[in-house]
Amino acid sequence: GDNNTNKTRISQKQCEPGFYCESGKKFRCPKGRYGDTSGLASERCSGWCAAGHRCPFGTAQKDQYPCLDGEYAAKGYFKCSKCPSPPGTHTKFSGKTSRLCCGTYSH
Repeated sequence: GDNNTNKTRISQKQCEPGFYCESGKKFRCPKGRYGDTSGLASERCSGWCAAGHRCPFGTAQKDQYPCLDGEYAAKGYFKCSKCPSPPGTHTKFSGKTSRLCCGTYSH
């Protein structure tokens, strides 16, 4: 560009945890993945979210967001799902990894 539009990079820093950089652009780690180190350069980030946890965009630790009581999530989930429970029962376990292990108890 000309003198009015020329943009020159004068410094550079690594992407922080929860992000990755490609071609000089910073992106949040995708849903279901986490980035626990600085300087990641792939959308795979550090890996899949841990089972029993959710990883929305930009998550920095695989176990940063545990599912609440009555919820579950398998490895790589970006949100927790409600445990199925028959009428008149409640779920009593948190951080479960599948709907089969949520567990229920009566009122």
